[in-house]
Amino acid sequence: MDYRISEQEIAPILRDFDTFCAYLEENRPKLTKAREELGKKECYNINSLLTTPREMEGPKYLMTSYPSINLFFNIALNTKFFIKDNGKGGSLYLVSTKKLEDYKALTPINQYLLLLKTYWTRLDFDELYYDTMTMFHHFMYTKLAFEELWKAAPGVRIFANVENFNEGYEVHNPIHRFFVGAGLVIAHLSTLGFWDYEEAILPHHFQSKKEIDVKAITPTRLGITMIQALRQRPYELYHEDIDENEILQNWRDSSITPMLQKLNLKHPQPNSSLEPFEEAFKEVLPDGSLDSQAINKVLKADKRESTYLAEGNVFIFKVSLNKKTWRKILISSSHTLEHLHQAILEAFDFSDDHLYAFFMNGKPWSKPAYWAREDGHEPSAHQAILKNLNLAPGQTFLYLYDFGDEWHFNVELTEVQNAQTISLRGKVIEEKGKAPEQYPY
Repeated sequence: MDYRISEQEIAPILRDFDTFCAYLEENRPKLTKAREELGKKECYNINSLLTTPREMEGPKYLMTSYPSINLFFNIALNTKFFIKDNGKGGSLYLVSTKKLEDYKALTPINQYLLLLKTYWTRLDFDELYYDTMTMFHHFMYTKLAFEELWKAAPGVRIFANVENFNEGYEVHNPIHRFFVGAGLVIAHLSTLGFWDYEEAILPHHFQSKKEIDVKAITPTRLGITMIQALRQRPYELYHEDIDENEILQNWRDSSITPMLQKLNLKHPQPNSSLEPFEEAFKEVLPDGSLDSQAINKVLKADKRESTYLAEGNVFIFKVSLNKKTWRKILISSSHTLEHLHQAILEAFDFSDDHLYAFFMNGKPWSKPAYWAREDGHEPSAHQAILKNLNLAPGQTFLYLYDFGDEWHFNVELTEVQNAQTISLRGKVIEEKGKAPEQYPY
């Protein structure tokens, strides 16, 4: 193959990621309490430093409105280039680790492949695309579009008149569906150098900054090459943490199956002898430049590294039904979320006769979540040891009890201590307000 990826064409991508990391190291920004992400002012400042900043009317938008920053943030945490550190008053900050230095020691070619591999095989897409249209169908719309785009000519604009749904939008056209249904994927792949894109303004349709609709892309030579390689690396086989039910729903979706049949796409079957992810790119890299061992050494999980720096053998949780009704519970860090569930029910004098779940980003029915073992969902709360959950003082999550009545308890880790003696069960150490009746009717 004549074409070889050059360091020059990936330089802007790596420079933007370096700019993002340098800003975090130099400014140590405080994370928001609600979603533990970068705040509006920090995002606005970082955006202005990027090669192609997104046009914004000022520092008034959340991180999800900045696709490149949101992507870099999720990559930085997934790779543990940065971990969360708790400061005074329970505030959370990002602190760089040795893994970032290991990444910087890679050659530019291997740095780029590491970023691409992290996006394609490791990121939690439900978190990355949380609360947007892109969340559920992202991988399928991408798969369909790649089947149309892999033969495209670099530098040639691909346009779809999605701004006029009545005349220009075809519901069974993979490119049109990709442009409208997975705009954030297009933005993220643009950040990784696949193409330039133009946003669409849809008439009579409210568009928030966190949603992106696209009317045109202009693929790069790098992008076409990456698409050709990624077609050999199906999301269903190469992603490390997929939802099998979600995958099947996509493959059986009646609005998607006509396009699958037209493109003759088959559901990829599990294969015990998968090629390494990086091998798909070997032919388009400069000779001898691929170092899979170095890439995977950086990505390898280090059990000694926590996402947070908090340490201690006793956790104190403030569990609140509302501002006037709460309990503080002391519990061993070696206990599980199931033990915490039992302690909460005992603290509020509830009977343990319903299913429950812990939603770690504070939003019901979201991911990541831990479920009652009787529910059958994974992961289970009885396997979730508190000290392994990367919790830090000030962090909050939701305990939802009884899937019918839906009692919502806000759980905040207020303190981490080291104690000489540890109770064998959760213990209420402070309380306010009378507990409500579980069954008032």
